[in-house]
Order: sequence, then C-alpha cells, then structure tokens
Amino acid sequence: MQSKVIGACGAEGTETDMKQRQQHNDHILRTMREAECVEYTIDAEQILALFEKDSAAAPARWKPTPGEEYWFIWDTGQIKNQVWGTWSYDERRWNIGNCFQTRQQAERAREGLREYLRRFHAGENRPDPYIP
Repeated sequence: MQSKVIGACGAEGTETDMKQRQQHNDHILRTMREAECVEYTIDAEQILALFEKDSAAAPARWKPTPGEEYWFIWDTGQIKNQVWGTWSYDERRWNIGNCFQTRQQAERAREGLREYLRRFHAGENRPDPYIP
C-alpha cells in the first residue's frame, strides 16, 4: 500500500502519482529545450522551482484525528463544533475546507464567505484572486 503525499497545490496523491507528475514536467522541459525555446525553458525551470520551494514550505492542511474537536460553519452561518469521527459529514466538511481547528478560524472564514457572497449577489464582476 502506498502512502498519500500532498502536492504543491494541496492535491493528494500517491508517491507514484507524484513521480509521474515530475516525469511529465521533465518531459515538458525536455521538449522545450529540443525546440530551442531557450527563454521559455529558463522561465519554465524557474516556475517549477517555485512550486518545489512552495510545496516544501507549505504546511499540510490540518485534519482532526478521531475523537478530536473541530469547528465548522453551519448552513445558517452559525459556528458549531463537533467531535471528529462521530458524524457522517466530517469528511465532507473537511473536503470542502469547512473544518477548522479553532472557533476563531471558523469565524474568520465565515466573514470571508459572507463578503464573497455579498459581492457575488451584487453582481460585482471584478477578478477574484480566490477563484481558479
């Protein structure tokens, strides 16, 4: 059984997945070099280096262990707490990012969510840095 690894953007995968991604990146760089795109190759190498530094520095997202308390935003906007592993929604909440170690973190996230929804419903079309 292979262990899970967290990638540069927070994506989970196996060690084999990560090796395949690295091979794919190496293939792209090799193709660019062979096409004599020197400027692009340098840029691509610099960009990939940033991801490597970023992934090494980025901490893994906190996930409660069985029996540990966590906080979340209820559908009404209330902040609630739950013990991990006692409810079927635990994993679902964590998967969408609605799982916080402290009440204060959940409150801060709720304020960001309220602001996002306010702008969305107001029809503001400015670019949002949080949307890919």
